[in-house]
Amino acid sequence: MKKEIVALALALCLLLGCFGCQSEQEDIYDQFAGSETSQEKSQAEESAAPEEETQEDALSGELTISVKFPTSESSGLGMVAAEFEEQHPGVTVTIQPGLTMEEAYSGDTALFQAAEKSYTEALAVELTSGAGADLIDVGSLSFNRYAESGVLCDLYTLCDWEETFPEEEYFRGIMDATATQGKLYALVVTANPSACWLNRPVASLLGAEGLEELTASKLVELYGQAVSQGLVEESFVTDEEMVAATFVKNQFPDLLDLEGETAAFDTPEFVALLEGLHTLQFTRTVEEGELYQSTTGSYPVLDNTTRLVASAALSQGELMGYLTGQIDGILLPEATEQGSRLFTGSLYAVNSASQQQELAWEFLKFWVSWQEEDSAEDSSFYDRYGGEYPVNRAIAQQKLQVELGKLYDEELAEKVLDLLDSADALNQFDPLLYQNFQPILADYFDRDLTDAAACATQLQERADLYLKE
Repeated sequence: MKKEIVALALALCLLLGCFGCQSEQEDIYDQFAGSETSQEKSQAEESAAPEEETQEDALSGELTISVKFPTSESSGLGMVAAEFEEQHPGVTVTIQPGLTMEEAYSGDTALFQAAEKSYTEALAVELTSGAGADLIDVGSLSFNRYAESGVLCDLYTLCDWEETFPEEEYFRGIMDATATQGKLYALVVTANPSACWLNRPVASLLGAEGLEELTASKLVELYGQAVSQGLVEESFVTDEEMVAATFVKNQFPDLLDLEGETAAFDTPEFVALLEGLHTLQFTRTVEEGELYQSTTGSYPVLDNTTRLVASAALSQGELMGYLTGQIDGILLPEATEQGSRLFTGSLYAVNSASQQQELAWEFLKFWVSWQEEDSAEDSSFYDRYGGEYPVNRAIAQQKLQVELGKLYDEELAEKVLDLLDSADALNQFDPLLYQNFQPILADYFDRDLTDAAACATQLQERADLYLKE
């Protein structure tokens, strides 16, 4: 009976709006319910206070993060750092970019490559000398080459991996892709699966609608069939420079064993693949009138009569282009010849020489587990992730829902999530490796100065030198 009176009195107070202050409402409730409630609340607050202080004390100090590109406080890593500092007032996050704004974004290729080379070499020296930041951006470093030297922490030892990142909640194929000999030296915090749009009408005529993935050899095969039937003129189109050498790069996860320091370019199978890739015809630029406009920019339309494949960036604008019928393509993952599905991403490692290893790891966990309110807008996700996707399945799905808005399509969303779920091979290596290979590939694909066998031999020799450096 007493509880009923209390409830009735409190409801009446709220209805009449007589008590505009929450503390006043609590005092009235205490008068009706008795002083015991107030005392219990006071005791609970007192007992909670030490726990809050302990949590704050557990995360304190300065965390330094070495990154390749400059970042702002309002996007990407800068946004994550600001939010982490807000949740943990005792922590200061300092971001140390390796390239200047001019070096990174001026468009001067020579300037960028020189700065990138200098940054990569300096980072390697820092790591091997026991110096450097607490957290390190290793997305452009062949970090597994340093595994045996012990300069990076094995992330598997920093938590109960299965409990912290359960397979039903995270894209574990991506997160575990860089593991070597049962150890993990870098965490993928954001990722983008490598994919393409296969011309749907042409695929239907070729009987390839049921294709589950696209390898380089399958592309060569389909292109040969399509050309012989007069269905297409070109094999590939993109709004960026794209040549057959890109599909050679897609084989690196199969052909380069950085930890074992071995390469396998000089094989009959790879020579045959090079010969096939040389038959492909590429459009390096998109002509005026071949673009559709979206809220995030201009993207190439897949011409259903002349082109076989278009690059898939899986951006907001591109997915909208598909949903509005401007891209009539079948979305397929790109895979190596051995069937590994490719992705690129942002990777960070914990410096084993760091005095803030625990803090660094807490920051990484915070980054990949971030949750946004249901009212989040496009900018919240774009600013944080750019063109990549979170490795948490629920957050990735929310990103799709928010960015696509009223156009959101469950089937397309599941396809994108499946691409993320099945990706298991990181397709990015030390840029110095690419720079070493580019002249050899250009001599074969662009200048026709060598044949496939000679190209393969030169790639093998260059890879052997790189691995022994």
